[in-house]
Amino acid sequence: MAEVICLGPSPIGFKDEVFSSIAPTIEKSLEEAGESYQQFLELYHGVNKKNTQTKEKQIEEEVKEDAEEDEKYGHKKKIFQAFEDYYGILGLQNKRWMATQDDIKKAYRKMVLEHHPDKNAQRGEVEGDAMFKSIQKAWETLCDPLKRKIYDSQEPFDDSIPSADSIKVDEDFYSIFGEAFKRFSKWSEKKQIPQLGDKNTPIDTVLDFYSFWRSFKSWRLYDFLDEYDTKEAESREERRWMERKNLKSRKKRKADELSRIQKLVELAFSVDPRVIKLSLIHI
Repeated sequence: MAEVICLGPSPIGFKDEVFSSIAPTIEKSLEEAGESYQQFLELYHGVNKKNTQTKEKQIEEEVKEDAEEDEKYGHKKKIFQAFEDYYGILGLQNKRWMATQDDIKKAYRKMVLEHHPDKNAQRGEVEGDAMFKSIQKAWETLCDPLKRKIYDSQEPFDDSIPSADSIKVDEDFYSIFGEAFKRFSKWSEKKQIPQLGDKNTPIDTVLDFYSFWRSFKSWRLYDFLDEYDTKEAESREERRWMERKNLKSRKKRKADELSRIQKLVELAFSVDPRVIKLSLIHI
């Protein structure tokens, strides 16, 4: 209910007089400025004009700075070394990235006994020392988890994905896409990896398979493709510039990899006979 305020009568002797005239109105133009105006923009439009302008200016300065540094340091590109088959050197060419640490340790001990410098000297093998050094190099790389990940990441790999046109009959889907998912499973951070299955796989298992791949996490690294060797930097500024360039390149390749895998997942889902059958049931 509204509250009503009642005013009493005017005092005795009070006169309603106007002591001055009202000033005329003046038209003024207001500029888009001031703290209150900025708050208004943020509140009603989600815009902070000052911050936006500052950010744009900052980006322009960063682009200009990057261009200047590219001109200054860009000539120092890394020289890539030839790829050495460490698994082949240890006799693990058939297992490769699937070899366990125990497999690597046993293979290393066997090769060391066979190619030890003392035995090479007894056999009169001049090139034996070079082989022994290669064995040591292979062991130092493959026994270290991080070094091994970097090494495994640079092994030749088929990044291609199938096309929908390659599916002529239902059985083509299981064989062609099954091989592709098995190939990309190499990079999975999780060890328990679901399989594509076949026409008899329960639909719940099929949906779980796609759920796994839609949230796929890869351990694949791209450090070996760094364009710049930070050890060659002549100053702290140059080293930081090299690190930024290398990091930017790694992020780009990682994003491309994940995009490629998701393209495979969505393509497979769209042509999977089991999913198509399920969608027809619910029409």
